[in-house]
Amino acid sequence: MTNHTLILILLEIAVIIGLARLIGLAFVRIRQPPVIGEIVAGIMLGPSLLGLVSPTAFATLFPPATAPFLYLLAQLGLIIFMFLVGLELSPNYLRGKIRIAVITSNVSILLPFMLGAVLAYTVLFSINDAPGTSFTAFTLMSPSCCRPSSRKGSASMSSSAASCWGF
Repeated sequence: MTNHTLILILLEIAVIIGLARLIGLAFVRIRQPPVIGEIVAGIMLGPSLLGLVSPTAFATLFPPATAPFLYLLAQLGLIIFMFLVGLELSPNYLRGKIRIAVITSNVSILLPFMLGAVLAYTVLFSINDAPGTSFTAFTLMSPSCCRPSSRKGSASMSSSAASCWGF
């Protein structure tokens, strides 16, 4: 990593934290949680808004060379955040709510799985003309196709398509 890259990463962090704090404070003034403002700031700095409005500014501030470092820092921040949330979680509070916690966790796993299976069934039998395609294989391989823009996603999509359509 060069000095230029390090300075750019520090600038990116300063811009991200500064805008997140600023928008968070603005949201507090309108009686909203600051975390909502911080999320809005993240959307404002991302490709959805800044990249759309000013692609040049986005490419200058967030060049592809620094993306892996920002990704790593974001993952570390998420780990630390989840750790702190776990520290504040009171087992005494959960004891009375164990039934609700179990139902919520099961529904949050089963509902997306079932919706994905329905979507896979619809896609398989409305698009696919190959009579020997296994619904189970197609359903289990479909989630790996969610990020076809990545190398893994492209490889997964290619291999699942080949296995599902019998190539």
